[in-house]
Amino acid sequence: DPASDPVTEVIYLRDEETTEVWCATPGPVRENAPFTIRHGAGSSTFSQEHGGIRTKLTLGIAENAPVKLALLEVTNRSDQRRQLTVTTYVEWTLGVLREHTQHQVRTGFDREHETFYATNSFDPQFAGCTAFHAISEPVAAYTGSRRDFLGRNGSTESPAALQTGGALSGISGVGIDPCAALQCAVDLAAGETRQIAVLLGAAGSEIEARRLVANYREPKAAKSAIDGNVERWNQRLSSITVKTP
Repeated sequence: DPASDPVTEVIYLRDEETTEVWCATPGPVRENAPFTIRHGAGSSTFSQEHGGIRTKLTLGIAENAPVKLALLEVTNRSDQRRQLTVTTYVEWTLGVLREHTQHQVRTGFDREHETFYATNSFDPQFAGCTAFHAISEPVAAYTGSRRDFLGRNGSTESPAALQTGGALSGISGVGIDPCAALQCAVDLAAGETRQIAVLLGAAGSEIEARRLVANYREPKAAKSAIDGNVERWNQRLSSITVKTP
């Protein structure tokens, strides 16, 4: 929707003790805490501290592969152990408009490789494409149903699955309003920092998708790919230098 530009990719955090939910970006869950946002050639970063938890989200891509990379760094700055849940959420389109393709997209979760796949054999441009979504942490729960995650008439600002009593039910298949939501538990000691890599991409087959996930799933590999792409952009943009008084 070019007018309202709704959010279709979100990384949520939830404190399991207080059940408070917030995001690694300024939206869709709104709050008063300030963010520091930096956009550069090849990457963007979003930094914030919320209730003693500092997050730094770095977004980039792999230069030679169709993979979008998100590296989430979570630091416990409080003096006590914190139990968090990180949930990633993406909406599948695999076409022009999600409303036109929502009953055509087939989704499935590969438990062995802990990767979510989506295909749309009805669209001529995407029929040969296998989209995928994965995270570096062990997946504790998942769902491929947008209604299951958001709730009836729900929104990304307050998804039903993250409220008290909510859960990801493990739904996937065809004929549902498709999404991909992956959830993992993050237990942080006082002062501890954890990095989580989030992958979103597309490949020509499921086998190729598994290869790409294996290449970039580890946080070190994701960070190396982002840093390498930033460095190559610096080389491209510094080939000509203009100096003025």
